[in-house]
Amino acid sequence: MSRHAIKVVPIDPESRRAKHGREQRAAPRIDCRIPIELKVDGQPVTTQTRDLSATGTAVEYGGAVELGQVFQVSLVLPDDGDEIECAGLVRSFRPGSQGRIVGIEFHNLPPDQRRSVARYVRWVMSGQDVEQARGHWGSVADPGAASVVPAEDARTTLRWAPGFASLFQEIAAHIQENEQVFVPVDHHGLEEGQRLYLELHPPSSHVVVRALAEVTWIDSGAATCGVGLRVAGMTAMDRYLLRSMRGFFQDDAERYR
Repeated sequence: MSRHAIKVVPIDPESRRAKHGREQRAAPRIDCRIPIELKVDGQPVTTQTRDLSATGTAVEYGGAVELGQVFQVSLVLPDDGDEIECAGLVRSFRPGSQGRIVGIEFHNLPPDQRRSVARYVRWVMSGQDVEQARGHWGSVADPGAASVVPAEDARTTLRWAPGFASLFQEIAAHIQENEQVFVPVDHHGLEEGQRLYLELHPPSSHVVVRALAEVTWIDSGAATCGVGLRVAGMTAMDRYLLRSMRGFFQDDAERYR
């Protein structure tokens, strides 16, 4: 496999964190130029990627585009020849030298194809002198590791019980605003593309928030062992519970000030 025309974007933890120090991206991104075909309203458009991760890509595009627009995406990973085909949701766009640079999130990507993209990104990164410690949940000392629960109804459960109210508030706020989340866990047996349940257990409570999730990245760094997840199936009731629990812990903290 050739690394021609591929380089890794230097990882700058500060530029990728939202407020409160949260990590915005659950999978690292590489800068690369790969031919890609988009179907826009049924019409094929051939262009190239600007970057790639296990969760999406940015492409050069000269036509009109809207946030939330859905393209059909097709590309072939260099040398391995693995073909990637899925829906692509437009998440962002900005001016580029040849029109716009459009940020696309992969949707309905089959598990084997998710693994292929992740494997390719990891392979490119392994050939570069890159700092891979990514500083997830950097604003707290100990995020508490999740545990893998044996499969129920053919799905594994990832059980996360943050031990501190302040951390739970941070995680709950992040999940309310983002579909991507990084979960510290000893991930043996998990793999990219796997669907599982994420259970979030607030401290000092029997309430459990449970949602479907997909593993988008396996991070094996010494300081950042865990998995990146795309969370789905959060209902209005789930979000209401998260808001209510955040409010409870905030009010409870105020009582003792």
